[in-house]
Amino acid sequence: MTDTHRSAILTDQKLLNEELIASITEVALVNVQHCADLFEIPCSLAQRLRDMHLGCDPLTSGLDGLLELALTPAPLWKFSLSPNDLRRMGTQRSVMFASELEPYRPVVARLNRLVVGMLVRYAHDPVLSALVCGVTDALLLRTVQEAACVTLLDGAGNPGRPLLDVRLTHALLDRFFVTCDAKPAEPGLRALVALTAVCHSDFAVLERDAKAQALHDASPFAREAIKPKRSGKAPAVLLLPEDGNLVIKMLSHRVKPGDIERCLPNRGVGALQIERLQSQLYPDVKQVRDAQQIWASATRRLHATCVLLNQRALMALGMPPLTALVEAFDFHVHHQVAQVAVGLPRLLKDVFAPMNTTGPVRFNRCVDCQAVHLSNEDKLGSLDCPLCCLVYRKKLGHKRRWKAYRASSSDSLPLAA
Repeated sequence: MTDTHRSAILTDQKLLNEELIASITEVALVNVQHCADLFEIPCSLAQRLRDMHLGCDPLTSGLDGLLELALTPAPLWKFSLSPNDLRRMGTQRSVMFASELEPYRPVVARLNRLVVGMLVRYAHDPVLSALVCGVTDALLLRTVQEAACVTLLDGAGNPGRPLLDVRLTHALLDRFFVTCDAKPAEPGLRALVALTAVCHSDFAVLERDAKAQALHDASPFAREAIKPKRSGKAPAVLLLPEDGNLVIKMLSHRVKPGDIERCLPNRGVGALQIERLQSQLYPDVKQVRDAQQIWASATRRLHATCVLLNQRALMALGMPPLTALVEAFDFHVHHQVAQVAVGLPRLLKDVFAPMNTTGPVRFNRCVDCQAVHLSNEDKLGSLDCPLCCLVYRKKLGHKRRWKAYRASSSDSLPLAA
């Protein structure tokens, strides 16, 4: 992935973030209840975004909160459309959720036009469509590839709803902008907070798939590769194309040849071959030993969680777990964040191996943060959630009881923009 391609992906995500925030604010300025119904978000959250636009929110006083939110280097949305939605877009106009929402159809059309354009751009590559857009439906991707782009863009106003789900929560806004010391939060941490914001229904599917995968496949580290006894010089064995690409990517992230051999048992991959390949491709790369476990750092746990979430999206395409993990880590390093605090060898040892053997590592969801994170039952502390740990260390904003945030009595009445 070239630097230009990385910049294009980041620009597309930020552009859709900006349009989503602008659409929510535009509807909320007219009627908060209509905004909540149209975007399927709590009424209190719609009221809070409206207050941020008007400068009435105490948390974002002194800074442009909506601009900071739109410039987040991570998606604040998730595509929510099916092949039937695309087929109906060019033929018929669907009714809105309620008759009073019909005046907002131009807002929905403007937002959906960006959604469709972004999907058309990445539909040719299933891996990028899963990592950038979160779309893993093969039938949907084939429908987009076969349909005319002009027809899809012209019919963007026909669906009666936005073609994406909003991933904003009160907990995310509480910890997104300033720390407990009234300092701006780091952009890298903001991206990690946004990437781990998963709704309850998505977490239930994620937890079910992780348990099923752990019961189905044993860990590659749990069994040693069968090594035939050899005498003299080892014969040269050609690797399969998919195995060769996987080995090269793992070498680029400083995975030891012995660990690669254990990851690919009975595939004709030997440590001696990998060492020779490493000496040719990466002669100057030194093996840096990462002695610190992932569970000893909250930031490292957040990075590992983001990689594992991307891995699950790639596995939904039918990709093997190990290949999906390497691809997800490569995407996370080269696109999602500027600096990654965890390496692939440590990720394989601390997370991938025990997670695939029904070990103590599993996905968990914090009740306060509403964020998904990796948890190790053998290393539970007083604060299991890494976001809560960062709040305690004054790296993120403090927790506010926004459950008590109530919309004003004038929310049901039209408000002047």
